[in-house]
Amino acid sequence: MADPNPYVRMLLNRALVELTGSSANGIKLIMFEVMHEFFDVSSAWLEDIQFTTQPNVQNYALVPVAVPPGQIIRLAGVVDSIVANQPASMPVLGTVSLRNVPNTAKVLTATVIKTVVLPCDDTTGGFPDFPTVFAQRFFPGLLDGVLGKMMAQPGKSYTQDASSVYHLKKFEGVKTAARIAAIRRNTYGTNSWGYPQQFRVGGQRGGVAVGSDQSFGGTP
Repeated sequence: MADPNPYVRMLLNRALVELTGSSANGIKLIMFEVMHEFFDVSSAWLEDIQFTTQPNVQNYALVPVAVPPGQIIRLAGVVDSIVANQPASMPVLGTVSLRNVPNTAKVLTATVIKTVVLPCDDTTGGFPDFPTVFAQRFFPGLLDGVLGKMMAQPGKSYTQDASSVYHLKKFEGVKTAARIAAIRRNTYGTNSWGYPQQFRVGGQRGGVAVGSDQSFGGTP
């Protein structure tokens, strides 16, 4: 991300205009803090990672393969090849632990939730590295986050307590909007549905795998 998406560059340029006396490096640091909080609260950055079970092995390390990779912060769910839910947890970040120890080898898919990761160095142009579609989709609210956190810093030429409260309140709204969009998989006018898919608990009725919908509810 040495040459960031125009929306990410615009975040920096807009902040420089709004924050008299601020520096690009200082804004980039706050931008990392904003994006980390945004993804942590919204659970909007997802990746499906496949892994193959081994007999009598319960825990499996997950390695993001998407670009940028980000860092895993929680597990959304695990499904098998027929999209049946496999009960699992993540007591250690990045390692999925299956509740039922497998006795055969099979391919499972874990959906994980991610956020930005350090370092922000020359390879990223000093910007936090994340899918730029989020900057495109939620640009106004992310700008509010950057402005609000910068204005909250004491003793700066751009310190503005009242404006900081205003912008941070709007940032709270965009985190909620992103979370709802993720739950609904960016559909319009639908109810919250299975997250990351309509998970089903495997079972058998008349030789056919069945299951019950387990829609995403509280914080994963």
